[in-house]
Amino acid sequence: MQLEDVKEGGFIVLSKLTKVLRTDPKEIAWTIGLSERAFKGQSSLQSADTQKRLCDLVDVLLTIAPRFGSPLIAYAWYRSEPVAGLGGWTAMQLVQAGKSKEFYSYLEAIDAGVYV
Repeated sequence: MQLEDVKEGGFIVLSKLTKVLRTDPKEIAWTIGLSERAFKGQSSLQSADTQKRLCDLVDVLLTIAPRFGSPLIAYAWYRSEPVAGLGGWTAMQLVQAGKSKEFYSYLEAIDAGVYV
C-alpha cells in the first residue's frame, strides 16, 4: 500500500494511514495535534477538523516524500526537523497550528531557487 491509497470515499482511512506509516492511531493523533479521542467513532474520525488535519499531514507527506525517497523518511523529517526558514518550526508544528499553507509557501520558494 502506498501513501496515495489512504483516501477512500473522500476521507482519510486511519487504518490505511497507520499501515503505510507503520505507526498507531495514538501517534497520528499527537502528530496532527489532536487527542486520541478524535479517532473514537466514525463520526469523530470523519469530522471536518479531524479530516482537515489528516489531509494536511498526508498532503505534506505526498509533497515531500519524493525529496526523501520514502514516506517513512518524510514522516520522520516532518516530525523532527526544524526548518530555519520557518522560524525553526517543524512541518508537524505548522500542521498542528493550522499553518500548513506557510509550509507550502516555503517549499514553493525553495523550488523557485529562493534561499529562505
